Amino acid sequence: MSEPNIESNQFVYVAVGTPRRDWTRGMVFNSSEDDYPAVIPTTTEPVSVDVSGKTANLGVIACRGNFTELQFFGADTANDDFACKIYLWSKTGFIEGITTVHALPLWKPQFVCELDCTLSSIVGIADSPIVVADKIVDTITEIGTTTNRLSLIFRWSPADDATAAFVTIDTRGFRKLQVSFDISGGDGTAGTEANFEYRQY
Repeated sequence: MSEPNIESNQFVYVAVGTPRRDWTRGMVFNSSEDDYPAVIPTTTEPVSVDVSGKTANLGVIACRGNFTELQFFGADTANDDFACKIYLWSKTGFIEGITTVHALPLWKPQFVCELDCTLSSIVGIADSPIVVADKIVDTITEIGTTTNRLSLIFRWSPADDATAAFVTIDTRGFRKLQVSFDISGGDGTAGTEANFEYRQY
């Protein structure tokens, strides 16, 4: 972006770049859920289900900035896969000064997309956020059509057994983003565990 310098009739250039952000592990425990949980409006603020035992685990993160990028990883053999659904959550609050009629806020989900995530042969490292038992996803495809959903704004899927795949989502001012897993929902042989990492800017 540039602004004119009136006195000299020259331009002053201002560099505008994307802030650097590291990846954060989405859930402490991997999910082994083989069916999606119901996602419906609720008066309870959405939170992660992240407990030892792995069943029914899902990740909910607060939206910060305009964009959220997601990478995925999981456990089992290279080229096995799992599916995930991504939602954005918004909240309907109170009329200012009036809380007696409507005592609770209403949280509403917006479906973004469903993805098929294929494990590569890239493994994590001991004592790091992604351990040796986990394999990083290098192939991501969208499941179904894009009708009645918010579309991804970018999908990087190298499928090269060397580079992590990722998707970029415009969070559009929503408050929270949810990732739910179905390890048997992909097109290929089901993986045994699934998880994600994210960064926002």
